[in-house]
Parts: sequence; structure tokens; C-alpha cells
Amino acid sequence: MPFDFDIDLDNLYCETWFGDAPGKKVCLRLCPPDKVEEFRKQCVTPKRQAVLNPETRRMELADVSDFDADKFNELLSEYQFVGWDLKDVKGKEIAFTSENRKRLMQMPRFIAFITECVKELAHTAGLMREEELKN
Repeated sequence: MPFDFDIDLDNLYCETWFGDAPGKKVCLRLCPPDKVEEFRKQCVTPKRQAVLNPETRRMELADVSDFDADKFNELLSEYQFVGWDLKDVKGKEIAFTSENRKRLMQMPRFIAFITECVKELAHTAGLMREEELKN
């Protein structure tokens, strides 16, 4: 396999614009593993509970921590969206706010577009192979 890519240690997870028409562009970035772990930790509520071990017939403390998947997805989405140039059907600019991002992320066509963009970022970063991108 040839070494045919550039390395920028100062910008491993670069911001990338998607869309080619004015009023229909979004700027996204991948979330680095350390940030994902930071977000995961913020979404775990540690909880331990005494449970009966059937083998030893003794009570033992077990980890039954709660994970807030909605909060995790929100943090990840907040990080991945860098900006946008979007207009509504009336030609009015859509402000880049958390509230608007949440609203747009409930539109199936917008979600599909963003999903494809993130796949392309992952492919470009070398995190996905061409075959995975097609599936």
C-alpha cells in the first residue's frame, strides 16, 4: 500500500465544508477518541448495587452504571457541527444555534446527508475503507 497522504499533526481532525450551493453548506469535523471518551465519562452515572452471585452464593457489589445515550449524542453532535451556511425555503438564513441544530437533526433527509458527510470524513481520515463506505 503506497503512503499517499499528508500528515498535519496540528490539525488531525480538520473542519470540512460539505455542499456546493450557497445556503446549502455545512461544516463538520470528526470527534477525536479522547473527546469521545470525555463525553462518555460525562454521560455515565456510576452506580453499584449488591447482587447475589449464583456461583458463590454471596452478595457482591456489581457495576450497574447508567449511561445517558441522549446526552452523549447531543455532546457529540455539538462538537461535530462547526458551522453552516443554510437558508430556509423563503431564502432566510438559518442561524447556527444549538436549537436549530437539534431541529434539523430531526429531519430524516438532513440526518441522511450529515451521516454521509461523517462517513466521508471517516474515509478521508483513514478510519473507513472504501468497501465500508459503500455499505
